[in-house]
Amino acid sequence: MQTVECAAPRDIVALTWYRLGYRPSRSLVLIGLHGTRQRAGLVIRIDLPPLRHATPAVRRLGDHVRRSGADAAIAVLFSDAACGSPRPDLVRVVRDEFRRLALPLVDLLGVSRSAYRSYLCRNRACCPPRGRPLDEVKEGVLAANMVFAGYTVADDESALIADVMPDGEAPGPEPADAYTAADAYTAADAGTPPEPAQLLAGWRRALDRAEPDLPVLVRLGAAMADVRLRDAVMLTLVPDAGSAPEDVLAGRSVPLDSLLARPPEDDLLERARGHLAAAARGSPPRARADLLAVLAWLAWWSGDGGRARLLADLAEATWPGHRLAGMVSVLLRECVPPPWVNPRSG
Repeated sequence: MQTVECAAPRDIVALTWYRLGYRPSRSLVLIGLHGTRQRAGLVIRIDLPPLRHATPAVRRLGDHVRRSGADAAIAVLFSDAACGSPRPDLVRVVRDEFRRLALPLVDLLGVSRSAYRSYLCRNRACCPPRGRPLDEVKEGVLAANMVFAGYTVADDESALIADVMPDGEAPGPEPADAYTAADAYTAADAGTPPEPAQLLAGWRRALDRAEPDLPVLVRLGAAMADVRLRDAVMLTLVPDAGSAPEDVLAGRSVPLDSLLARPPEDDLLERARGHLAAAARGSPPRARADLLAVLAWLAWWSGDGGRARLLADLAEATWPGHRLAGMVSVLLRECVPPPWVNPRSG
């Protein structure tokens, strides 16, 4: 969690950008704050609601922030007219609903394409009516810290899932030796399908490699309709899971609650993400949907709600009614955090 106590408005804007992974537009973002140090917890975004829907939309969003254990909140209104010509109707609704929730609203910001300001600040030198230049955001301390920590910001949310799109740039060897996931699928489709235990063992070996082994990965993707295999693969990404994946594959019970209470390991997470995305780019629809759904779950479990939502939507569009993708969508809609998140910590 980032500490935002006494943070300048530009740091709050930076926090929304880096936590979402892109610069939102026409959006309302709420940030839950926890403890005396006001550490940022849940960051939740919705499309900017029309006035007739504003009250229930803000109420639902505020309820989610309160249920996350937040002691206070910050609201950020992204709109082309947010600074020069603010929407007093929506600003009023946000303030009224947070009073109803008895949840302190530490700040309420407006962000346009070129400027930002606080609606609660009355100091015109600090927050002029037409806002301060948006370029200042990247000059703040929080933005510098996020960049140092490895966070990036895309211009729009579509960049969050560019790695799974068929026309994306696939990682791998030099072009003279490269072949696509579709080629690998054809090669992997030949012969007798391997047993689930063999596929799981192959996946474990693939995780030790920096570059994706496409024939192994697309064979795995083609078999992901086997729920036990899919769940076993997901458990291999949990630190110190031991033999739990093999136990799940064999139908034995495992302590899922305690396993998933462990935070992800960054290196393992990124390696798995790259491998699964490489396979998803060229797999046929059902296998592609299964791989996208696992990636959506992985994004949710790692706390990347924006990517999780886009991947779950893409999986369901690829294979309507996909159960895992639908489950991830429900988790996101209900703002259920990963089990390892403790909103009261710190």
